[in-house]
Amino acid sequence: MKYQLLSLTALAAFTGVTSAIKYGNVRIVKIAPEFRTAESPRSTRVLVKFGPYGVPAYDENATEDSIYEVHWHKNVTKPCSDCVLKYVSASLVNRDGSRATADTGAYMEGLTLSVEGQGKVDVVCPDYSLGQRILYTKGSSNSSSGRSVLFSKAASTGYYLSKEDKMSMILEMQNEADDPKEVFLHLTFEYHPGKPANLIPAPERTIRFPCQQ
Repeated sequence: MKYQLLSLTALAAFTGVTSAIKYGNVRIVKIAPEFRTAESPRSTRVLVKFGPYGVPAYDENATEDSIYEVHWHKNVTKPCSDCVLKYVSASLVNRDGSRATADTGAYMEGLTLSVEGQGKVDVVCPDYSLGQRILYTKGSSNSSSGRSVLFSKAASTGYYLSKEDKMSMILEMQNEADDPKEVFLHLTFEYHPGKPANLIPAPERTIRFPCQQ
């Protein structure tokens, strides 16, 4: 499914797309930071939990556009504001915390996480309607973690997220099982609070993603 360049109106026409902000419960949990150093003593790592999501049972008669369970969330909960992102990753898990893969039924087929705000234009796809993508993946049935992005471990380098910036997310899932499944999306972020006076933007190569796949 090539949803990356669709307008919001066209995107909403897909089967399974939810309306904005109706994505169930969201929880933010602080976890041990991995990039805390003398240079960055306030580095903070959080796990943002979305869900639960219901994924319908496999349907052999489904069309190419309806085989996926697609959720579009505009203005999702941000991990922080006025902060410099160092790292982000995504994974899909079952209720018991185990990895969600084709072996357990539902899995993450694709995920796009983007930022809308002043000057936020996608590096590769300037016409992308949801701002600048900072995480993009086309998943695998055997993997629950589609992609992680390391912007920088240094406090003075990274992806700046202002108070005014908004995040949007498109989550695409598929179920190989004959019964419906319930899963959760986990986004892990590490960030440095505040904006350093000598901020160096994250290297452009860290947010270069294909327009379509």
